[in-house]
Amino acid sequence: MFNLKDLDLDHLPDVNFSTLGLLLPGLFLIWYLVSSVYSWYRLRHIPGPFLGSFSYTWIAKTALGGRTGYELLRQQKKAGSLLRVAPNYLLTDDPQVFRKVNAARGAYHRDGWYGATRVDPRQDHLISILDTAEHDRMKAKVAHGYNGRDMDVNGAVDSIVTLFIDTIRSRYLTHTQKEGDSVERGGLVKVDFAALARYFTLDVITRVSYGQEFGFIAAGRDLYSYTRSMEQFIVVLTIATDVPLIRRIVFSPLMAGLMPKHTDESGLGKVLGIARKIVGKRYDEEVTGERDMIGSFMRAGLTRIECEAETGLQIIAATDTTAGAIRSTMVHLLTSPPAYARLKSEVRKAVESGVSFPITLDQARKLPYLQAVIWEGLRMRPPAVYGHYKVVPPGGDTLNGVFIPGGTAIGHNMTAMMRNEAVFGQDVDVFRPERYLECDADKKAEAERVVDLVFGAGRWTCAGKTVAFTELNKVFFELFRAFDFQLINATNPCRENAYVVWVQSNMWVRITEVT
Repeated sequence: MFNLKDLDLDHLPDVNFSTLGLLLPGLFLIWYLVSSVYSWYRLRHIPGPFLGSFSYTWIAKTALGGRTGYELLRQQKKAGSLLRVAPNYLLTDDPQVFRKVNAARGAYHRDGWYGATRVDPRQDHLISILDTAEHDRMKAKVAHGYNGRDMDVNGAVDSIVTLFIDTIRSRYLTHTQKEGDSVERGGLVKVDFAALARYFTLDVITRVSYGQEFGFIAAGRDLYSYTRSMEQFIVVLTIATDVPLIRRIVFSPLMAGLMPKHTDESGLGKVLGIARKIVGKRYDEEVTGERDMIGSFMRAGLTRIECEAETGLQIIAATDTTAGAIRSTMVHLLTSPPAYARLKSEVRKAVESGVSFPITLDQARKLPYLQAVIWEGLRMRPPAVYGHYKVVPPGGDTLNGVFIPGGTAIGHNMTAMMRNEAVFGQDVDVFRPERYLECDADKKAEAERVVDLVFGAGRWTCAGKTVAFTELNKVFFELFRAFDFQLINATNPCRENAYVVWVQSNMWVRITEVT
């Protein structure tokens, strides 16, 4: 029998731990220098901040500062159509490059960036699925729910728009003081429109998905501290998507206890827990006939866990993106008197012509200035700032005459893309909806096609696009039909940070009723 004592170890040198302590850091330093030089060399022909050529520190620092939209726009202007922001990450502001990378039958596939959007550790959802074939299979199953063919999107949005308007009218109006009125009646009511926009989109998406709103509008407050939790989550999500090492740490089993969980008593986890209970009840009772997302997904054959993951995704992905579009468009309208007045005029004439309440989507689409306002609002602050990286095929590809090695990840710089002077004119920094109405039909169509890229392209087009456009059309018309708005602090209309999405807060307004 083998005995460890029989081994002759006398010929082995003694281990000097002090020497080893110096050797290991030295070996690590050599490895880091060699890998950094290799990272820099591989894409050395792509311009960008020097630190980003060999380290993820630059993009992480930019994201932590809440400055991604502004800084990436500045860097893209210096670099041209391709910008290097990290060792293996490129961004483009070229619509044609973006369409090619995202083409329905293209050879590009999703980078691990998408994996950081997974919240439920048991199951991927439509955004976090990395395998292209699996993504296509799932998208085909959920398509009818997202595009409204298998459910009543208009009815769901109409009910929340009505609730939203009625709640503003009953709680948040500043009444014009008339002779004989008390001081209280004429007092200023300060309203944080940034918070109202989030409550609106939360109630819309939960009504669309679960058949019942979660009650944020009715409560008029941040239920379960969801807002604070979500704003923290967005920062973590941005860093985790951008930095592969942090992504692996944050979403490792060791960190699972720190992520939002359906058993939490507050925050995002609490909201996801409520959602899971609703889904579970439907599956337990085998209720498949409801005209909402859960019903559609059940009829499409999704398992209970798949449905929980997919409907949970909607709360995260479809609230702050649309709320950000509503807030930023409203800020630009309130600081652009000609645009504000023209939209009010078009709304007033439509009301006089007898449009329904709430306005139908078909009626809204026939209002040219309203459509121009929506397109321009999306252009000024695209819901997704940057990212959504796809991996170049193994043989590499040539984009705008520049060879990109296989395995490189390329994403969009949407803020810069929406400042394309060749498409939108030289006044790209100005909110001017008229740009879509003063040009010929071909130029208008091209401008709208480019703005439409904020929802993605090809096989990766945002599945929730139909719901988002329905919300934007109805809510802007009805807000401007019923009310007048005025910024309380015109020199500082709101606080705005840019991570992977735009986040606005402290948007204080005065609301009066249209007479």
